[in-house]
Amino acid sequence: MSERFARVPGSGALSPTRRQTLLLGGAAAAAAVVGGTGLASGAGTARAAEPRAVARPLVGATGITESDFSAISSQLGATELHYTFQPSFKGTWSQWLGAACTAASPAHLPLASTKWSSPTQADFTTLINSVPKDGKIRRICPWQEPEDNMDGATFTNVVRLLRNAVGSRTDVLVSLDLMTYSLNAASGRDVTTWMTTDADVIGWSVWPKGDSYASEETYVQKAAKLCDDYGRSFAISSFILDGSEDDAGAAGFVQWMTDFVADRHAAGKPTDHVVAYTPDTTAPWLTLAKTKAAAKTMFATLRGLS
Repeated sequence: MSERFARVPGSGALSPTRRQTLLLGGAAAAAAVVGGTGLASGAGTARAAEPRAVARPLVGATGITESDFSAISSQLGATELHYTFQPSFKGTWSQWLGAACTAASPAHLPLASTKWSSPTQADFTTLINSVPKDGKIRRICPWQEPEDNMDGATFTNVVRLLRNAVGSRTDVLVSLDLMTYSLNAASGRDVTTWMTTDADVIGWSVWPKGDSYASEETYVQKAAKLCDDYGRSFAISSFILDGSEDDAGAAGFVQWMTDFVADRHAAGKPTDHVVAYTPDTTAPWLTLAKTKAAAKTMFATLRGLS
């Protein structure tokens, strides 16, 4: 998100409270529906099943440069997935990722997200054709948290264009980043209108601010169940905490997420990735001793699953 949002009590509205350093610009307004059918059923070139099956979840962090990820790894342990953002469309893979795309990056990188108003099939084809075929698995998110910017029909059309460009390649995964807030009745949304089996992975931004931790746990459970129903891997595309959190409460929530993902794994239900939202190398929640320790334990626990 290009703005940090606070929940407005008693409504589904969101109000910006402060600019994040992670994204370099604001979200573009969605244009008219672009080409493709946008069928949520995933007809056409959609995959029948997510190709990573029940492999253990990858752990990662957000950032812009390789130094961001190195700093996070020094505090939480090795990151396997780098979630990087661009505020507008870049023509090729290396242009899109910029400083985050280096030889030092881990094998399963990255999860790349961007926001732009009117992508074309040609845009996506150029992008996918530029992705190296080197054995690394890349994930592309066509629009982070689209519920704030476009309706479901528009979004699923955008996803369809990306799906068509990816085609039969199994080293590029189409990954969504929806909001657990959209599962809150106060949002007034039916989040399934933004869901589509043209995606391989359906990830969720998890942010307890404005809700109790218990309520957020319920939303995470509902999100995972929806992914299971759609036959797609669940993911926590970012769990967002800040320095205003109750340290003990936030730490308990991180531990709950750890146990939830580990239990799903043991039950044969896939979680593709779990990403810590860290807008810079001194993100406020990293100063919360109990929460930081819980996140470090999370990374170690999920890396140790087999």
